[in-house]
Amino acid sequence: MKTTSNKKIQGNSNSLKTLSKEVSEKLIKQILNGVYPAGSKLPTEREMAKTLQVTRSIVREALKRVETLRLINIRQGSGAVVQNYKKTGGIELVDLLVMKSDGKVDKTFLRSIMEFHLFVVVYTVKLATQRITKNEFQELRRLVKERTGYVNNPEQRNKVSLQIAELVVKASRNMFIQLIFNSLIRDNVTFEHIFGIPLPDNANVQKYFEQILDAMERKDHELAGMITSRAHLDNDAYMMKTMETALLKRKD
Repeated sequence: MKTTSNKKIQGNSNSLKTLSKEVSEKLIKQILNGVYPAGSKLPTEREMAKTLQVTRSIVREALKRVETLRLINIRQGSGAVVQNYKKTGGIELVDLLVMKSDGKVDKTFLRSIMEFHLFVVVYTVKLATQRITKNEFQELRRLVKERTGYVNNPEQRNKVSLQIAELVVKASRNMFIQLIFNSLIRDNVTFEHIFGIPLPDNANVQKYFEQILDAMERKDHELAGMITSRAHLDNDAYMMKTMETALLKRKD
């Protein structure tokens, strides 16, 4: 009897969490889309509960989740005031902002991500070139060579490419870059999931890896940075072009 009762309680708990998440996601979209502009007040808990046909406790839990994203400021006795997310929001909003309410990609925001990504990647490579150890460089050379064997195996090829990136970040000896890298990798996976776009695999990609490796071996951090920048810009151009083609196909 106790087992059945516990399962029922757990089921109810999961249902409440699901409802709370759905309410918070709806509020987040409305705030980001300007339905509730910065400085405005959200409806009261009672009003939202009635409109959404849920309990006030579910609305209260949803509001707490929205507040953790710094989209609102809950003031006791005054309700929830919408914040200017461009001033208060963090990197956790990236996944929410990259897609517009109509399901289309916000290309301006996507380009902003790419510009920042370019800056971080180039600087990381330059630092790694100056700080990489002999053992790390030997491992890097091994991985770059291993990558050539996966021309027809994109899953394994991307796995090795990620290992190369992780090693370069480690060699930079910068913990903040490491944390940023973790977020950027998550965002890149998100793009591939949304658009179904693989990273380009052609002779140039492997050539760039090898050229960067040669520059790192010579400890020429400026050259390594220049090659990285060129490779990154080529990849961004490919991604934007492929993304547009994929979206046109979806419309058809």
